[in-house]
Amino acid sequence: MVSRISFLIAKHNRAELSGEERLELNEWINLSPENAGLFAEVTDPAATRAFVQQMDGYDEAAIRAKIESHYPYAFVQEPKLRRIWYRVAAAAAVLVLLGSGVYYYFNNSGKPNTVTRTKNELAARDIAAPKNNRATITLSGGQKVFLDSAAKGTLAVQGSVKVEKLADGKITYNGTAQPKTAIEYNTLTNPRGSRVIDITLSDGSRVWLNAESSLKYPVAFAGIERKVEITGEAYFEVAHDRAKPFTVSKGNVQVQVLGTHFNVNAYDDEQMIKVTLLEGSVKVTTAAPGTTAVSQQRLSPGEAALVQAGEVMLVRKTDLEEVMAWKNGIFQFDNAGIGTIMREVGRWYDVQVEYKGTIPEGHYRGRTSRDLSASQMLKILQFSGIHFTIEGNKIIVSP
Repeated sequence: MVSRISFLIAKHNRAELSGEERLELNEWINLSPENAGLFAEVTDPAATRAFVQQMDGYDEAAIRAKIESHYPYAFVQEPKLRRIWYRVAAAAAVLVLLGSGVYYYFNNSGKPNTVTRTKNELAARDIAAPKNNRATITLSGGQKVFLDSAAKGTLAVQGSVKVEKLADGKITYNGTAQPKTAIEYNTLTNPRGSRVIDITLSDGSRVWLNAESSLKYPVAFAGIERKVEITGEAYFEVAHDRAKPFTVSKGNVQVQVLGTHFNVNAYDDEQMIKVTLLEGSVKVTTAAPGTTAVSQQRLSPGEAALVQAGEVMLVRKTDLEEVMAWKNGIFQFDNAGIGTIMREVGRWYDVQVEYKGTIPEGHYRGRTSRDLSASQMLKILQFSGIHFTIEGNKIIVSP
């Protein structure tokens, strides 16, 4: 978080500091070796002055595009969800473009904020992003197939259906149900700390599973409907078959479709289940436990349903890019509290998260690559005033 210091550094680079401002900047530089090192880094390249001069003809859209083009993966905390841009946003952009690791903004208070380098202890106890997929398939007989070590080719034969692993790691079911054959179920489990897994079911429908998620499905679909069960988060591209509706269930929540693209976020540690429609049409239905009262909503593309306490609530506009970020290898948040962010961090890096002290209730928006290590990702957030310590397989969050 920077306003005053970034402004003074920009004026320094343009040789516009007054005597009083020079004293103020020197006082900040002398506060710590980290501040002095950061000042040297961002004032040395000749590109700094050139960039500031380019921003003299202030245009908010141009500045934001310039910042994001150089540093697209970053977080910004936005008090009360308002970003206030002044002409001196160019000064903040200078720090971003020279690799300080932060997408800076200007807050409502206008008070000076101190810039300090992130402490080195994060990097010293780093946790790498998942490199492989560690999913397993539990077959109908109870046998487990470990996909990370399984060679490409046929993994199992169940009746008339072959389970195969392709060269790119995708899983496919090929075959159809035989008449009067009992339905057998498999379960695909993708644990914490595992990359997204992609599976094609026997009807041609494709499903992507996020970390800490599972999908229970028939080896082959038989009868007049197609039913699967999930935990966690999954994205579906359902093969169209008007004669056989497709149903996704999580507890007493059901999503009914014919053929469409949609995302279901149904983690047990989230306050509600969220179903987001990208293409086609779905109906989301639920009933409160112990009652016969039914709540339902039919979604159109771009809409979402939030399910909580036996009620389905319709959200007419939702950020599809944010919803699908996990599938595209990105952390992306819009108006997210630190709890929401850290739950997703915990699943991805397979770490425990512990809180100490009173954590700020600010909300964040922004994005960063999921290929970053935990320390790299947390360094970005740490500039917003929250501190993180990595101890073994635990991340401690403190004010």
